[in-house]
Amino acid sequence: ATHGVADAVETVTVRHATKGVSRITIKTYDQGRERWQGETINFCIAEGQRVQFADGRYVPIENVRPGDRVLSMDEKGGRVERTVLATHDRGVRPIVEAELSRGPWLRMTPDHEVFVGARKKCTIDKAKRVYTIPGEWEPAEANSSLEDAYFAWAGLVLAEGTVKSRKVTMAEGPAILAAIALLPEGARVRKKIFAPKHDHVPDWFLGWPSFWERIPPGLAREKAVPEWIFTATNANIATILSYLYAGDGWAAGHAVSYATTSRTLAEQVSVLLWRFGVRSSISRRPATRRWREQWWVQISSAEHVLRFAERIGIVGKEDAVYTVAREAQRRVESSSARAQHLCGRSPRTTDAMVAAFRRANARSKDRYAQVQSVTPVGEARVYDLSVEKNHKFVVGLGVVSNCWFDEEPPPEIYSEGLTR
Repeated sequence: ATHGVADAVETVTVRHATKGVSRITIKTYDQGRERWQGETINFCIAEGQRVQFADGRYVPIENVRPGDRVLSMDEKGGRVERTVLATHDRGVRPIVEAELSRGPWLRMTPDHEVFVGARKKCTIDKAKRVYTIPGEWEPAEANSSLEDAYFAWAGLVLAEGTVKSRKVTMAEGPAILAAIALLPEGARVRKKIFAPKHDHVPDWFLGWPSFWERIPPGLAREKAVPEWIFTATNANIATILSYLYAGDGWAAGHAVSYATTSRTLAEQVSVLLWRFGVRSSISRRPATRRWREQWWVQISSAEHVLRFAERIGIVGKEDAVYTVAREAQRRVESSSARAQHLCGRSPRTTDAMVAAFRRANARSKDRYAQVQSVTPVGEARVYDLSVEKNHKFVVGLGVVSNCWFDEEPPPEIYSEGLTR
């Protein structure tokens, strides 16, 4: 403890009859009645759901610890950083899955409260929409120490790679050649070509030990973005996304899309896109005779397609991105004409007024994810956090309430004395 109070207890671990565990952090005496933050309430988040950290990391809730800094939201809906005061293992409980119109879906107990506005909240089983954290941001201390080659090859490996064999399987083209050109001295690539009768694109074996040390193993359906990617600068993240889309992504019609057999990877891609303010939706595609179950990440809103084209792009598929962006620009101009009509045809109506109308309308849409469905999905181990001050944290892109109260708790909840 601080301020000369020797041997004061700072953390208490409570083991519940349900075999769950709560960790309660006790704040110092001079911080008043906020020092106890561990009162038990039933609603919780399912194991595996990821929490957004202030440093950019995207961490499973079961791995969050007291003292971690997470993203939260102030009373005006702005993005802030807050400290986790306690973590709670609630045991195994029935959960539901909420399919959202954008961003990762949510899994939690049906009585867990989510924010439906900057100050208003309700339980997930009754929510029609979920308030989301503001997009277009970068951690204050983003790591920029790694070379572009790490991010380019990480994108290719996540899309078309086999970690166990240390290779990427894809046709020879601009993406693989550009990635090779980025390699540092000492790294090498060996190309394996197959006979025409096999109808097989080349394998590209990458000899670069320091890179492979940073890539976790796993099958295609188990792939996930490494943690070090999330703490990087947005410029680095644009690189990995542009190479990732070069493999399993495409631009066609009015949308930019990405497909993977890994649900975790799809959700992570959606979260990384939001770092640029690019809104995306996630959908499940059932397995067929030819394909396993897939998860698609789609960008279809005209303004967000343009933002993707401007800030990220796809290496080797520039022409396709340009075509989709041109169609998006046409839709934006059509929307501007409608906005001018809605603003009225008064001589006082100016271009600035029309632009302001469109920006306000876009901001309103960007702050909410509609709840498409809420479905029981069995039981899972569940957890919750106690977060200082605002009592909110971010799961996926959605703002959820923690297990404490929004107001000062009643005196009988806690003791005024220091515990030794």
